[in-house]
Amino acid sequence: LPEGLRLVQLFDGPKIVYALEATAAGDYTYEFSYRIRAAKNSNGDTNLVLPVGMALSHSASIRIPESNVDLTSDQAVSIQTKVSGNKASVYEIVFRPSAVTTLKWSPERRDASKEEAVYYVESQDLFAPLVGLISGHHTFNVRLAQGQLDALKLHVPEGMTITAVEAQKLDNWHFDPEAHSLMLYFEPVQQGPFTVKVSSQYGSGSLPYDVAVKPLKVDGAASQLSLAGLASDVEVQIGKVTPTHATAINLEDFPAGQVKALSYLGRVPQLRRAYRWDVESGSLKLQAQAVEPDIRSTAKQTISLGEDRALIALDLQARINRTGVFKFSLPIPEGYDVETVSGKHMSHWNQTSAEEGERILQLHLNGKTMGQTSFNLSLSGPGLAQRKSYVPPILQLSE
Repeated sequence: LPEGLRLVQLFDGPKIVYALEATAAGDYTYEFSYRIRAAKNSNGDTNLVLPVGMALSHSASIRIPESNVDLTSDQAVSIQTKVSGNKASVYEIVFRPSAVTTLKWSPERRDASKEEAVYYVESQDLFAPLVGLISGHHTFNVRLAQGQLDALKLHVPEGMTITAVEAQKLDNWHFDPEAHSLMLYFEPVQQGPFTVKVSSQYGSGSLPYDVAVKPLKVDGAASQLSLAGLASDVEVQIGKVTPTHATAINLEDFPAGQVKALSYLGRVPQLRRAYRWDVESGSLKLQAQAVEPDIRSTAKQTISLGEDRALIALDLQARINRTGVFKFSLPIPEGYDVETVSGKHMSHWNQTSAEEGERILQLHLNGKTMGQTSFNLSLSGPGLAQRKSYVPPILQLSE
């Protein structure tokens, strides 16, 4: 102790306290050291009460042997943070006058807004060839390893058009066909795993046609693992497929929920092929062909012969499988005329001529028809007069 100060022992009730007593007027500077227990609560915060009394002003240099901690004090006027060479946390604090001075520190809270975004993507691309277009459905499962995302950019292959986007916290989206990019904007920002669903279209001609499809790529992803699927309904058949930087996988390895997502087309297609492909250079060149209808028919002909004319009554039963048809055609025998036509699903009928001059009876249906249908026809032709023999014509569908 400096000259003029002495340590005295006092009693504060049952407790013994120590104090410094000045024996002479003056300014004194002194140092003392002590140990005090720090209390840690269930939240991981450490609390400490400094054993200092009332003063007009006092400051402290606090060193905590841990890095990345947040220190606060209800009595602090200012706190300046420093870090020593051994990774300990050092703070310079100025306190306001107070009878009790407390400190509290805890592990530094993660601030995702200050971190660079690092994210990984798993995606599935499903394509369904149709008449006139190829409908696509794409799912992106994004996992944030650090940071946060307020926007996401996707590269769109040439020829693809984006029609719809769904995602949690999606505020807006914009597709730029010239830049081949899709921008997604989130409000509030994404700070955890989230899913993005995108609907797309490729233009195509009438069946059959050849087309190449490519994956959507998420820009900035640390990695992107992608699967591709090809699906079709009963009217379209997928022919030869030429994969580039793509490997065939089992159909069971492709998520079934992706196929159900195409139910908005009016019918759920069936998954036909599945691949694992590279998002940078992968592609699938495929042939889309129309499924031909399978038509099975039975006919019962009743022929009435007379000298003046012959009558043919035709009871025609047809069953249409695989895909529907809009009309049937039936060659009209030479010398015969159509008298009456009726049918279960028939809208109207007409006669046309083929290039060879053969007459064709066309039976137009109410719409695209599948399943069982029936027709009743009657035709008339020349009779048996001046004939030595008669060969009855056989009527059957051209299909």
